[in-house]
Amino acid sequence: MILSILRNLLKPIVSTNVQTILGLYVYKGGAQRRVVDTLSQLEISMSYKTLQRRTVGLTEEARRRIRVVGRIPTSIVTYDNFDFAEAQRRERIGDVGTFRSLTTALLFEPQKIDEDFPWSATMPSVKQLPPYRTRVYPVAPVMVDESKTANNISILNHIFSMQIGVDEDDPQFTELFRFVQGDLKTFKRIEAVKNLRSGVSQRLFDTFDWFLLGMGPWHP
Repeated sequence: MILSILRNLLKPIVSTNVQTILGLYVYKGGAQRRVVDTLSQLEISMSYKTLQRRTVGLTEEARRRIRVVGRIPTSIVTYDNFDFAEAQRRERIGDVGTFRSLTTALLFEPQKIDEDFPWSATMPSVKQLPPYRTRVYPVAPVMVDESKTANNISILNHIFSMQIGVDEDDPQFTELFRFVQGDLKTFKRIEAVKNLRSGVSQRLFDTFDWFLLGMGPWHP
């Protein structure tokens, strides 16, 4: 309420950022429509229909960015399993939470390096890369547990084929590597996938030999 009053005092017409942010927070948190519309009447939130349209727009923009950045050969994908208890409160007696297991992923946009960068510089004189803010894009979660090798095949196909939209028959898989990182469990699971598919699959995409694995000290 205080934020709404301050917003109207400062910019009564054009300032809707606070309303949008607060509205999206309660909307994605599972608030009922009448709750959101009540907050909208108090000028704390945007209306329910407006938040629905805004959510659709943000989702489509995120999907577009994933397809653009994900097709850059030097982009990095990392994923990990995530278990949680969905304890969303509802207005019905006996409606308890649900335990869910899914896989979340992040896509990292690579840093651009000038062509004149002295890769062959002799030690100890080395030109340092300039500071760069890494751009990170969350990939849509895959509702699959990564505990099994078969599940990891589904996860990788979902990320690269369905979300990034790579051409599975593209000849780049004979020439380039794609960076995929995760914790030790993810690393071992992808290794198992590569060992299972290597020398068996007909298409290069299905062998996953084009993965360059690495362990990253983070969880997406």
